[in-house]
Amino acid sequence: MFQLFEEFKDKEILSYYKDNLEKVEPEFAYTLQEYKDGLLLFELMQQKIWNQSSKDTLGLKNFFEANLNSYKTKELKKIKGEVMNDYQLFLEKNWIADLKRKSTIEVNKKQLKKLVKYYKKK
Repeated sequence: MFQLFEEFKDKEILSYYKDNLEKVEPEFAYTLQEYKDGLLLFELMQQKIWNQSSKDTLGLKNFFEANLNSYKTKELKKIKGEVMNDYQLFLEKNWIADLKRKSTIEVNKKQLKKLVKYYKKK
């Protein structure tokens, strides 16, 4: 009976630890948040850049025509992949510029100092 109780207790302690790992291990919490932020950024870029560039054939054609001097061949069909890549970079640059115009960036100086101190140790 005692052994069963010990096994149950160990199992519950481990389960509690796993459920509260973010609170117990700050480095794990930071890594997990970084992962979530990365997924969010990936999803945004997929919506704002990659999906738009593959659906917006008129925009791609207009971009190609506006930048004809950048390409050796003047046939879009032959270099569509290269033009699409350039168009995606163009969309990304414009999206970031738009975000900068619309958003105010505030830096928490206390957190910044902690980050600087943390990375200087590594």
